[in-house]
Amino acid sequence: MMMSIMAWEPRLSVAGCVGEIDMTDKNSYTVTGGNTVTSASNKVSGTAFTEATNPPTYEDNGLNGLPCMLGDGVIQRIVSTEAAIYDAFDGSDPVWSVFYVVQPIDIDDTACIFGIHNSAASNGGYVFGTSNSNNGRHLAFKEDSIPTSKTALGDVDIVAGAQIVAWTCTGTLVSGYLNGTLHSSPTDFDVGSVTLDSSALFARMDLSPDVFFHGRLSSLYAYSATVSAADVVRISSRLAAKHGIW
Repeated sequence: MMMSIMAWEPRLSVAGCVGEIDMTDKNSYTVTGGNTVTSASNKVSGTAFTEATNPPTYEDNGLNGLPCMLGDGVIQRIVSTEAAIYDAFDGSDPVWSVFYVVQPIDIDDTACIFGIHNSAASNGGYVFGTSNSNNGRHLAFKEDSIPTSKTALGDVDIVAGAQIVAWTCTGTLVSGYLNGTLHSSPTDFDVGSVTLDSSALFARMDLSPDVFFHGRLSSLYAYSATVSAADVVRISSRLAAKHGIW
């Protein structure tokens, strides 16, 4: 059973994958000065997230003994203008799914693990991150015409250690999962159309100072499709086996 899980790859086995960041693949990113990640390639396309000035820290065995990026929660981030990623979230009622393997350290009011935005911060976008409400929750929200309209979904509990968070969207309804288990039933997520041009890890693209994520990130997957509940379990099982989460 373990061999079949380990041979099953989320990027190749589930349709619609437009983004994969995998820190366990040391050939897919660049470490500068021995301790910062200045480039991390999307393994779907080869196009990289980059940051020369304030890149995240590299930890060779930071997340359950595996390589990861560490954001300081203050200024570190890594960004991309690849259309294939932000187009999956663009418009009024797109279908999409997001998975990430993270280990939060400090839970701020609203911290962004993965953000997709308009770089001018005038046409809204998405934040997938954490909130300090109710002793710590994973959070997803969509906003248009900042800050005119916002819909937030934030009832996926944060647990200790490394964890797999997943969000799936049917166009207007979003479901949230933790380690493959549904924690947030489908909730209306429709606040109108957004126009996007960029994405970022550890920060919103407008670099709002209060939303940088302090924690570790090892893997991220983005899909231009609604991943089924069965495939959420399969992807989560694959990532859990790979990262020693269960």
